[in-house]
Amino acid sequence: MSSPNSNVFPVDPLTCRVPEELGRPQGDSGEVVILLAEEESRRQGWAGRISVALARRWSEEELKVLLADGDFHDATLRPWVEGGGGEGLTDSILYGASFARITHAESETEEGSGFHFAPAGSPVADPHEIYSHPRFTGFISTIRESGSVLLLYLPAESRGVGAVIKAGDRVFRFSDAPPEAGWDGPEAALFHSSATPEPHPQRAEAESDTPPEADAAPEADTAPEADTLPDTDTLPDTDALPDTDTPPEMAAVATRGRWTPWLLLLLLILVGGALAAAWLGYITIPGFPRPTTTAVLGSVSSLGTAPVRSG
Repeated sequence: MSSPNSNVFPVDPLTCRVPEELGRPQGDSGEVVILLAEEESRRQGWAGRISVALARRWSEEELKVLLADGDFHDATLRPWVEGGGGEGLTDSILYGASFARITHAESETEEGSGFHFAPAGSPVADPHEIYSHPRFTGFISTIRESGSVLLLYLPAESRGVGAVIKAGDRVFRFSDAPPEAGWDGPEAALFHSSATPEPHPQRAEAESDTPPEADAAPEADTAPEADTLPDTDTLPDTDALPDTDTPPEMAAVATRGRWTPWLLLLLLILVGGALAAAWLGYITIPGFPRPTTTAVLGSVSSLGTAPVRSG
């Protein structure tokens, strides 16, 4: 049952059932739904679980669904999807991996085919810059134009997500706290936790390994780290998106830089050898002084005629 606000839904974190009243996308027109997960809902795990439940439900309703993990910092959606690791959005956006390579089909269910999933991908130095990358914008547009439903999971407090939110058709926010009475937020729907949630699987495992005496220590901050979808051939082709590969001239400069120290060393050896040969008289270098032959012979003869002192 929905709350007095028609677009606010309480969610039981233990079951994570999708509210029946939630409107589904229409036909094959294509839609981008932003799943904006607040920090506590991600930490507890229910934001990820209900995102997967939503993707599964809509795919069972014969919609073409792609669930994408846009949490490039912690990839908190990964534990809730089978085969959720490996290459993903960052590899496609930054390094040109094809979308056919980074997307995975979720296992089929009794009700029909499963959805497709694109993991966050390889760790990057600054996850926030990806949200404004031209390839990311192209990815969103191409999925919509293909007639598929894109469920894009994003951390609510991350820098740069504002531009991505504007590209969405609807925004579903996952919040740990219920809204105040009379809430009328800009989101198409707001989900809030209605019970004590099940711990996040990775965090629960880490806590079980903590020695008893460490329980009193302060907790350290976590380091930043459908029918079916169209055949993967019909997913966005990275060749059509802006190219971000290193220009050939820059690669040539980097290659030359690696050889420079060795070339300098070889040049010093050659110059030193030439100077030594000129001094010894083997070669002539204009302007370079060297001992005359007469002076050298005179020095040698004087050594032979030196008087010998008797003891």
